Amino acid sequence: MVVRSASADCRLLSAEFRVWVGAGSWRESFNARTNAAVAAASQETARGLLVTIAELQLENDKLRETVNTQESMREEMQTNMKQAFMRGVCALNIEAMSVMSASAPSDAAPLVRAHCSLPHPLGGTRSDVHLSGVTTK
Repeated sequence: MVVRSASADCRLLSAEFRVWVGAGSWRESFNARTNAAVAAASQETARGLLVTIAELQLENDKLRETVNTQESMREEMQTNMKQAFMRGVCALNIEAMSVMSASAPSDAAPLVRAHCSLPHPLGGTRSDVHLSGVTTK
């Protein structure tokens, strides 16, 4: 059996107490380093997400512009088709009137010019349509 003195026991307890207290500071420093690493990773992730959001907003703006352009082109095409159909209907009506009337086709030409003066989608007007639908320019 080993007999120790009271002062040796006191020194042993003192050393153990210092290790126990030191372990607490080690844990605190570890927690602080871990929290700092987590905060840095969170900030990096947030920066990456902000960049992604900005890129997606730019893409969204470009797509909206494309949609607006296509809508305006569609509306213009519908207007041009409507005018073309109206010119065709007008020419058909004038030809029907000339067939039903006793007047000569040469007398109907001014009617065609008067009724079929809608603007052409490629520019100008189509008032030069004869009864047969052939243009004279």
